[in-house]
Amino acid sequence: MVFDFEKQATLNHFLVCSLVFEFSGFLSSYNRSFGVINSVMAVKSFHFLFYCNA
Repeated sequence: MVFDFEKQATLNHFLVCSLVFEFSGFLSSYNRSFGVINSVMAVKSFHFLFYCNA
């Protein structure tokens, strides 16, 4: 069985992106009363969205 490094790298990339979105979603809901934190998390999620689709 040949190990496909490219496929594994893609899978790892997807998992990292998923974790980032889960975590930022948790933080923004946890800190819903803090508008500034929500804004920062929204901007970070937006940047990660670009990173994940690159």
